[in-house]
Amino acid sequence: MKSLFTLLALMVLSSPVAAYVDLPEGCWKKSGSAEACAVRAAKREWLLSPEGTRLLLGAGSSLIRTQGGEEWQIVAGQLWIETEKPVQIRYLQQTFQVQGESWWKRSGAQLKTQVFRGQVSTAFGSSEEVVPAGFENWWESGTRGVMKPLLADKALREWNQWVRFPKSESKKRVEEYQKLWASRVEDSSDLYQEIVNRRIASVESKEREAEDRRRRADQGQRKMREMFRSRYNNP
Repeated sequence: MKSLFTLLALMVLSSPVAAYVDLPEGCWKKSGSAEACAVRAAKREWLLSPEGTRLLLGAGSSLIRTQGGEEWQIVAGQLWIETEKPVQIRYLQQTFQVQGESWWKRSGAQLKTQVFRGQVSTAFGSSEEVVPAGFENWWESGTRGVMKPLLADKALREWNQWVRFPKSESKKRVEEYQKLWASRVEDSSDLYQEIVNRRIASVESKEREAEDRRRRADQGQRKMREMFRSRYNNP
């Protein structure tokens, strides 16, 4: 995998005018290929995958496509994704099921998503977390944030400045998102309560497991003491 990154970086340096570079060369347009395909945008660029997923890569952003185009790994930068067919985004050992429209940002070890339409779901520990439209969350090296509603004005303003749709398209989408997100404040109270309940249950489960370990350890120590006393009293 490191060799892919190294060669891809050399290709970017050697061909600065290209909209994007892929490695192996030409792999991006191959539909259903099982080989890994590394892609880096030399400049801000819209891409359409052979499987029908529409992507906007920020300048300098890079990703790796695997599993015949059904799984993506965001290596660096930002990615806007539009897909009706569920696809997977992989981050370290975490796998996200993605459908709809979402904005992904990789900064160092942290991966953040804002869901504009559809949803993103992922397993975390023994539970599944679903991020619905109008919400955001982040993950970093085995930890995660608390899912929260998007601040509509701020999120839509930043999104509009980044995707740069034509004015008519931008206006249409903003209206659709605002309508779609209208109930998110009411929904958030139920979602927060569900999250809190799951995390309380997780903490209680860990506390019970710790108590069970302490109890077993105490029992083991008592047995050892009884065994030594028995040997001492019955040489």
